[in-house]
Amino acid sequence: MTKINPKFDVEKLDEPSPYTKLYNDRSSILTCKDKVRTSLYIIFKEILSKDYDIVIVGGGPIGSVMATAFARDGRKVLVVERSWDKPDRIVGELMQPGGIEALENLGLGDVFNGISAVPTSGYYIGFKQDSVYVPYNVNPDTGKRIKGVSFHHGNFLSTVRSACKAEPNVTCLEAEVSELIKNEDENKVLGVRIIPKRGFKDQEAYHAEDDTVKLDKDQTGFSVYAPLTVVADGIYSKFRTENLPSRKPVLKSHFVGFVIEHNQENPLPCPRNGHVFLNGFTPILMYQMSDTETRVLVDVPGTKLPNQSNGSLRKYIEAAGSSLPDGIREAYQENLDKSKRLRVMTNSYFPPKKTRIMGAVFVGDSYNMRHPLTGGGMTVGYWDCVYLIRNLSKAKIPDLSDSEAISEALEEVYTLRRPRALVINTLSVALYSLFSADSEPYRNLRDACFQYFTLGGDAIAGPSGLLSGTITNPLVLAYHFFSVALYAMFLEVCKSTSVISMFPHFLKAVYTLLVAAYIFVPLIINEILS
Repeated sequence: MTKINPKFDVEKLDEPSPYTKLYNDRSSILTCKDKVRTSLYIIFKEILSKDYDIVIVGGGPIGSVMATAFARDGRKVLVVERSWDKPDRIVGELMQPGGIEALENLGLGDVFNGISAVPTSGYYIGFKQDSVYVPYNVNPDTGKRIKGVSFHHGNFLSTVRSACKAEPNVTCLEAEVSELIKNEDENKVLGVRIIPKRGFKDQEAYHAEDDTVKLDKDQTGFSVYAPLTVVADGIYSKFRTENLPSRKPVLKSHFVGFVIEHNQENPLPCPRNGHVFLNGFTPILMYQMSDTETRVLVDVPGTKLPNQSNGSLRKYIEAAGSSLPDGIREAYQENLDKSKRLRVMTNSYFPPKKTRIMGAVFVGDSYNMRHPLTGGGMTVGYWDCVYLIRNLSKAKIPDLSDSEAISEALEEVYTLRRPRALVINTLSVALYSLFSADSEPYRNLRDACFQYFTLGGDAIAGPSGLLSGTITNPLVLAYHFFSVALYAMFLEVCKSTSVISMFPHFLKAVYTLLVAAYIFVPLIINEILS
């Protein structure tokens, strides 16, 4: 097997992808859409004629890449996905440099070519009437600044799926996994039960028609067995409770999204960069999906959205945009008026825990979620893929039915993933807590965070590396987080105008530090215990 590791190259983004010819090709996808009884029999014969090493539940950004990497390692893989059609989603559209590095390690550094992707160089942060620029750091090996990339989610997913379809060791099935098959003791997954359904549970994100194929009364689908089942069924995973029955994702907020179209002048203050606007009462994120389109994501804190049918949600989004800087504010309002339907996605936190059931591995959002404010989700997911592929490689574990070897390998995976995942997960939820709350200590911490960035030097380079997923040392995260907290204390004490007035300001400063610890410490403990 020849190992191919193409690198991400900004200069080649406009070139055709090597997987372009399979972009809209469904000929390699087994489907149950027509003539259910006949199709089921044909698919049943086709699938049972192969001896699969791995069954992957979900052909999304993580599942497709896992399948490709395992197949290139010589494993026979079955991927079961509800719909292989191109989705239309409002998140999963920005890849940090750390995520790009992971894809390069998986031999997929060229999946961004030919999809109208836009390179990103850092973050523009607008705060009240000011702004600060946080560039990505310089790669010491090349002397050049590292890059991220933003894109249409559907274009990116179609490309990674094309890479998956190109592998002869991969079988792509359009159907639904209805259950994980276990042994009598219920402590080991043996395979999956498959029924012929299509469509998406995630209707708000994908706008896909529910074209489920119904079974006759005497039909119950079929079972596929494999030594290893990889669960990668995403944010709304129905199988994560198989591993952790008592734990559920904690809903933090919702993103409401629409698109700004700019065929001529780009209205963003700093084009080809991620944008975080903290000018008003809620965070607003923007990034380009192409040279002529910019995604807008407005955060709505809490578990309940304003009513969309009576116009309350639209009024909220209009009010949120009123505090944006000149230029982008007008483009925001104009394109909001053109948007007939506002798109909504949930933002949840789900800390990782080791997989307790043998014969299965959970990856991606089915295993671990964080707030998407920092755009780090796919970075965590793809590095999980890297660690799994390396430790479950055919060279290390020729036979995946070796449960003891699998358990030892997974322990190594959990050890390897913990620092990077801890940094990205904690940073995302901690920053969101800072930016969304409105009490005085949180406002003080927000002010200090922005002022800290303006100091430059390591006060920019450190947070930039953490945001980009390239600095993975938890001590660096703790250092910068509490540096901000101490700076907030300093700024609070500086408000005193006399020795007498210093005491109440000092008490406020101490309380601010306690609030910072209240935000940070539980998150760190959750991640360390994962």
